[in-house]
Formats: sequence, structure tokens, C-alpha cells
Amino acid sequence: MENRPRYRVPDELRETLLDFTIAYLLERPANLPTFGLHFFQRLKDEHEIGHGHGPRTSQTTPQAINGEENDTEGNLILDELVADWILQFSIVYIVEQPPNILDFGIRYCEKKKNALEAEALRIDTAVDVIG
Repeated sequence: MENRPRYRVPDELRETLLDFTIAYLLERPANLPTFGLHFFQRLKDEHEIGHGHGPRTSQTTPQAINGEENDTEGNLILDELVADWILQFSIVYIVEQPPNILDFGIRYCEKKKNALEAEALRIDTAVDVIG
């Protein structure tokens, strides 16, 4: 048996990502990093004015979400993009162990948003050079 490090998945990570996933499925945003940035900023703002962690969207049931995203057993099927985003977010969060998940979420989404904008600019520049 290999000696791999064991990581503990904090409850706040599970709860926050569940809330994020349900909010994503309800809103179906076109831009995931911008959506994530607004999601974490809203939770932080609500936390700072004394409303705790923010609304518990995780209390929304799969039956409350209409559309093709429910399979016959009522389980939600995530887009690959969202699943990859959640996995990457989780890995970085667990490895870095930041003191505040909301501040971490804002920084993480800002980095992803900036990286996508830089990539779009690079592509636009390449198209201009080619064209």
C-alpha cells in the first residue's frame, strides 16, 4: 500500500460547493468564472452584514429544478465544464487550506476569469495577425 497523503475535506467546502452547484443548475450561466465570482462575492457580502453563510440553496430539491438536467432517478447531471471546475476548485482548496473559503472562492474565480480573458485576447490577436 502506498503512503499517499490523506486530505480531510472540510464541511464548509462540501456545503459551499453544493450551494454553488445548485445555484449553477438553476441559473445556467454562460460564463462560469464570472458566475462564480458573483456567487462568492454575494455570500461574502451576506456573511459580512450578519446573515451567516448566505441562503442555503442546498435546501432546493432536485424536483424544484425543471428541465433536462434531471435523469429518471432525479439525480442531477452536471456539465463536464462544471464538474471539472468543481474538482479543480476542491483540489486547490484542500491543498492550500485557506482560512476563509469565501475569500478563496473570490480569488480563485478572479484568476480563472482573468485567464479566460487573456486567452480570448490572445486568440483575437492571432486572428487579426492571420486575417
